Amino acid sequence: MEFVVKNPRDRAAIELIAQHIKNTQWEGKVYLCGDYVRNTLAGIPTTHIELCVTSPSGHDVFGTWICKAVGCHEVNKNPVIFPKIGTSFFGFKNINNLNTLRIKCTQAQSKLFEVKCGTEEKTCYTTLNGDSFDKTLTIDALYVDVCTMKIEDPTGRGLQDMENKLIRMRGDSTYSFRTV
Repeated sequence: MEFVVKNPRDRAAIELIAQHIKNTQWEGKVYLCGDYVRNTLAGIPTTHIELCVTSPSGHDVFGTWICKAVGCHEVNKNPVIFPKIGTSFFGFKNINNLNTLRIKCTQAQSKLFEVKCGTEEKTCYTTLNGDSFDKTLTIDALYVDVCTMKIEDPTGRGLQDMENKLIRMRGDSTYSFRTV
């Protein structure tokens, strides 16, 4: 299944990100993910772009790096970083028609591998495969490399379930639902 971004604003933002990360430490580590991939494949309009970064502290380090690379970094404003949940939000302010687009950036993480740090629990960095274990549904565990636009399906079932309009719980669950 080919991943095609039809929304011109989204496509421009993804191309801008890909252009800046090619031949850098981020190439091959930044993926479209979550409901963005699922909804785009299903032809459902999206409200934001969701990225997953397979690098420790990828959410904040990459968010800051890309904002600086495209000239829209603002200290404590863009990106907005939420370290405890491994997430940042940023936008491409003052860049053509991208100024209203919101981008959510998460570190590939797994709550299954939480580490107790004193009295605080910390979500740990992991791979795409590890990140996919935290997804409830196989169709939410699909990733698209921003540079190659190649779809990654760590569960081996997400793409097939999208094609068959099947909602399947991630893992060994016996529950699944067929959509019309």
